[in-house]
Amino acid sequence: MRIGIIAEDEKNLEVSQVIIRRKFPRYKMGADPINIQDTRKCKLSKPDHIKSHLDAMAPRHLDKVLIGFNSDSPHWQKKEEAVQKAVCQSGYRGLVKVCASVKEVEAWLLSDGQGMTNSLGIQCQGERNPEALNDAKGNFKDFANRADRTPDRTLYKEVAENLDIDLVSRRCPSLLRFLEKAEDC
Repeated sequence: MRIGIIAEDEKNLEVSQVIIRRKFPRYKMGADPINIQDTRKCKLSKPDHIKSHLDAMAPRHLDKVLIGFNSDSPHWQKKEEAVQKAVCQSGYRGLVKVCASVKEVEAWLLSDGQGMTNSLGIQCQGERNPEALNDAKGNFKDFANRADRTPDRTLYKEVAENLDIDLVSRRCPSLLRFLEKAEDC
């Protein structure tokens, strides 16, 4: 399965890629591994940006494109509708799934204390209800600072590599929905 991912920021792209690769090493138990062919950062409030990214992905003949965005706005459902509309207007002929993810992707990372501990080298307690945190991004940054690490793409990727995805899926309903969209064809 060849997929593309469009997300609002590079850290979300990094985490999404790692989780999808780890969760689906052999897509649906078949012989075809998931092969992420293209990733793009996109300002999703601009329909013409979505269209241009989908147009750029078209020659790759992808099986699916996932468009993920943070649901940190009180009007995230309207945002999702606008993204869906932009996809329809783009004329892209492949399968596109729009995924409203968590308010902050850091909630996914904070849910697995052992994964954080393994990445940061300091003791971290996993959040049982991380999506209810008011400032998951700030909490993640605090852990990174205590470990004398910079909360950059590299750290996000490293933590995502160490996550217990099944545990995170149980604690973060948004990750479970994201993975269902990734798997659904």
